[in-house]
Parts: sequence; structure tokens; C-alpha cells
Amino acid sequence: MSETTGEEIQKKIHPSADRIAHLRHQVNERKEAARRVFRKSGTKPTERQLINEAGERLRQEYESDYDPLTGLLEKRGYEKERTKAVERALREKIKASVAFIDLDELKTVNDTLGHEAGDQLLKSAADAIRASTRTTDIPARIGGDEFQVFLMDTTPKLAENWKKRLVEEMKLRNVSASIGLSGVDLNDVSASVRTADQNMYKEKTRKKQEIKNG
Repeated sequence: MSETTGEEIQKKIHPSADRIAHLRHQVNERKEAARRVFRKSGTKPTERQLINEAGERLRQEYESDYDPLTGLLEKRGYEKERTKAVERALREKIKASVAFIDLDELKTVNDTLGHEAGDQLLKSAADAIRASTRTTDIPARIGGDEFQVFLMDTTPKLAENWKKRLVEEMKLRNVSASIGLSGVDLNDVSASVRTADQNMYKEKTRKKQEIKNG
């Protein structure tokens, strides 16, 4: 496996000035952590040693928290970031919403066109999600053909507007998905995710019924 560079990580997560600033902040945090380790050992590190150690820590975190196919967070990393977001929302008294997304065609594509085409569909879906979200939002591939997005500072009405943008971005990439939304109860996020999941299944069932009815 080739080593993932900091620049590649930045591009996969979000190609924006805010994200670059966020990555720099992460590097500085890891450098300080490395500096503390060197101090305990009685060694005075060079700047190059600190940068190398920070880069290695970021690489390990990236490989454990991010999906290598789509560049989005995996479930483990998503739950960590979501916990931080909930703490911030509680502290700052801001609203949040959550989206549960399930691709409509992945199994059919895999069965008829092969898994390479299925992988491309997943990447296109991730690109659409990235194109519709802000750097304050938390998009993730939580497994198979399922994605979630934690939408910060977003009321249910704003979440509906975001869903329309996402659908348009998906159409541009020939992706179809069922999307369920829920406002977030910051004291019971799991219940809010279940509601979004239920709403996603309602939409998927409606689509299947419409196809059946012609």
C-alpha cells in the first residue's frame, strides 16, 4: 500500500481554504503531542523530527478513520467527530440535523456491470455529498451503500433545502439514493439517527411502489 500524503488527505476530505486551515491545526496539535513525548524521553527534537512524527500520526489516524475508496469518514471516525459536534452544539446552543442516505442501485450495478462499476458509483455518491456539504458538516460512509451526514447549525427546514441540493448533485453524476432526514435531539442522537433511517426507508418504499404502479 502506498503511503497517503498530507496533501492527498486534504484533497479527499474537502478541497477548501477552511479545510487547509483545519489540516494545519491538526498538524500543529500532533506536533505538540510529539514534542511532549520527546520531552519525557529527555530528547530535544528538531523541527523536522516533529513534522515527521506529526505526519505519521495523521497518516495512522487517516487510515483508521477514513474509507479508502471514497475518502469519507468511516463509521468509527464519524462517531468520534459527531460526538465532538454534539458537544459543540450543546455548548453553543445551536440546532443540528442528520441525514441517512442509501443508494438505490448499488446491488444492481454490482450484479450487472461488476464491482468496479459499483465502486465508481460509490465514489460518485461521495463526490455529490461533498459538493453539497459545508466544512462544518460531517459526511461519512458508514458501510456498504449507506452514508450519513451530520448537518451542523441546520434546522429541519434548512435540512430539506440541503436535501434538494444533494439530489441535484447526485443527478449530475447519475446517482439515485433514498434520503431520510431528522432534526437532532442533542441528548439522544441515536434516536434521531433511527428516525432518519426510518424516513429513508419510507422514501425507498414509496419509490418502489411508484415503479410497481408504473
